[in-house]
Amino acid sequence: GKVFSDNPETDKVKYVIDKNTLNSDLKYVRAEDMRIKIKITNHVADGKDIHAEAGDDDGVVSTYSLQNSGDDVASLKKRAEVLLAKEKFTGYQGKIIAFDIPFTRHGMIASILSYEYPERDGKYFIDAVVVEMDDSPKYRRESKIGRIAQ
Repeated sequence: GKVFSDNPETDKVKYVIDKNTLNSDLKYVRAEDMRIKIKITNHVADGKDIHAEAGDDDGVVSTYSLQNSGDDVASLKKRAEVLLAKEKFTGYQGKIIAFDIPFTRHGMIASILSYEYPERDGKYFIDAVVVEMDDSPKYRRESKIGRIAQ
């Protein structure tokens, strides 16, 4: 299946920080402060593997595995740099905790707005959703914010 929504017009939700959120651990990070390393392995038909890397040597490693995507190391390195540009962004990271409204599910787009810092407003994919409920009654929906939605 697809990782993110095919219909960004209907699969979106709007969060206004401190208005329709209970809590959050959102951090605003700048792309130049993020330390990320991309490693790509391409498994070609003749049984050998081709490797390429991009990013910071001391960064958090993201690995990708491809099948039969050509045997050119330069194009594989370019692909790693494109993935690095997607993963290094200026914006929010973290989780938002709210009631069941607004409803969210994995793959939707969260529009995050702030009255205090309007220059930080942006749209992000939702990477995961955890629902917590009990008999007290308690109902919480925790949405993990992912990369920026274009």
